[in-house]
Amino acid sequence: MTTKLIVFLKNPELGKVKTRIAKSCGEKEALEIYQKLIKHTLDVAKKSDLKVELCFSDRIESEELFSIHDFDKTIQIGSDLGERMHNAFVDSHNGNNESTIIIGSDCLQLTANHLKEASEALNSKDVVLGPANDGGYYLIGLKEPFEKLLKGKKWSHQNVLNDALEIIKSAGLNFHLLEKLSDIDTYDDWLSHKYLID
Repeated sequence: MTTKLIVFLKNPELGKVKTRIAKSCGEKEALEIYQKLIKHTLDVAKKSDLKVELCFSDRIESEELFSIHDFDKTIQIGSDLGERMHNAFVDSHNGNNESTIIIGSDCLQLTANHLKEASEALNSKDVVLGPANDGGYYLIGLKEPFEKLLKGKKWSHQNVLNDALEIIKSAGLNFHLLEKLSDIDTYDDWLSHKYLID
């Protein structure tokens, strides 16, 4: 089965990334933290042996950080996160990939094994979700686009995962849940998990 892994990324600009972290340590360190998170995520993606595409928020980056691995690069299209993810799933499906996984770059606990498990689960499941400790999810995998799951949704609240599961169940789809992991959303999150890459 051909599974594409899409990594959603914000362009790393001072003052525009990890703003919650920046409130505790300043914009410069927040940017440095974000760059470390990106590097970790890209290294994990490479180890997964999946077909990888980097999907940038504003423009395609050419700096060294994004040239470490020879990944395809594209730009997110849509007015909000849900629409951007849905459009990415549609483009991937139209590109003849049998399933697609989307991740961000906020999870230091993410490993290649999580990505491989998600890909394998999509052989028999319609949806795969990686639950995050904050009530959201760090990974979503779909066998084919599922517009109702993503478009028109509110994000960044503690019931994102539960809301998604209700939609999946009401549609009669089957799903697989990965291990629950922690995202890096605050400076305390970073301090608690940075040992994973130090």
